[in-house]
Amino acid sequence: MHMKRILVWFRNDLRLEDHEPLYKATQRADEVIPYYCFDVRQFAASPYGFSKTGPFRAKFLLESITALRQSCRLAGGDLIIDIGLPEECILKQVKQLQIDAVYAHSEVTDEEVKVEETVEQALWKAKVPMESFGAIHFITWRICLFRLNFFRKPSLNSVSRWNDTSMCVLPCQKLNP
Repeated sequence: MHMKRILVWFRNDLRLEDHEPLYKATQRADEVIPYYCFDVRQFAASPYGFSKTGPFRAKFLLESITALRQSCRLAGGDLIIDIGLPEECILKQVKQLQIDAVYAHSEVTDEEVKVEETVEQALWKAKVPMESFGAIHFITWRICLFRLNFFRKPSLNSVSRWNDTSMCVLPCQKLNP
C-alpha cells in the first residue's frame, strides 16, 4: 500500500544505514519525515532518586542526534526534533504535517515498550497506523535462551558458530513470532 507521507520515529537506532523502518518508508511513501523526540521521562529521577540519564549518556545522546541530523541533511532532508512526551509530540506532528503512518523500531525494555504502546494508542485514536519493526538487538531473551543451549553441549562446532555472529543471530530470528 502506497502512502503519501510517513514519519520515521528514531528511538535508539540513530543511524540512516541499515534502518528497516526508514528503508520500508522510502519504499512505501512519497515523502519520509525523519523524527526524534527527547522523552522528558528519560531525564527524570528514577524511583530510587538516581538520574536516569547522567551527563555522559546525555552528551553521547546529543552527539548521536547531531550526527543523525547531519546525515539527514547530507541525504537531502532534515531531522525534526521535539522535547516532551512522544505520545503527545508525535500526535502533534501527525496532525500538523498530515502524516499517513508512523514507522519505528520496536524496543525491548519495559519502559520503552510502554511508551510505544501509548504512542500507538494515541495514533489509533487519530486513525493513523503505526508499524513497528523488530530491531535486531544483540541481547534479547530469545538470543540468551539460544546461547544457553550452546553452552549445555559444548563442542568444536558450537564454539565456531558462537564466534560467528551471523550464524548466531540468524537462527534466533527464526524464533521471533
